[in-house]
Amino acid sequence: MNKKGDLTTGEILEIVLSAGAVLVVALLFYRLLAPSFDVNEKTAESYRDSFLAQVAVADSGSSGEFSIWQVGEKDNFYLVYFGDKKSVAGKFYCLDNNVNKFCVCYGEKNKYECPSCEELRYSASMDGSLSWVLNPTDNVEIKLNGDVYGVAKV
Repeated sequence: MNKKGDLTTGEILEIVLSAGAVLVVALLFYRLLAPSFDVNEKTAESYRDSFLAQVAVADSGSSGEFSIWQVGEKDNFYLVYFGDKKSVAGKFYCLDNNVNKFCVCYGEKNKYECPSCEELRYSASMDGSLSWVLNPTDNVEIKLNGDVYGVAKV
């Protein structure tokens, strides 16, 4: 400071740069410590849990119902049953060891992610196929027929 108490241009520049540096460090700490939240991933988990709940209803001898309802979403959600395959419909991929595996996938225009997967106790057949895709707004009924889940659109 000079004798009158006024700040020089250099001192003002130091203060602005210091404040900017503190802000950048604060933002980095926030990104590091705050949990990341992905809406699509949480939505996929929710659909997965709903489907598993309806499979449990089928396991108890009743019939479960499941559908994916979405309006105005950027990404579309799909229930994909891989069975023992690595890909379904040429656009959904799961490279794990697939045995009775289903995933809730999302995306658009051949860019799909399948982050939320589970294995079923039995295989699941839809219209005689042991690998299938449930499209958005399709409604299905799930029944346990012996050792196969019968999945039929209603």
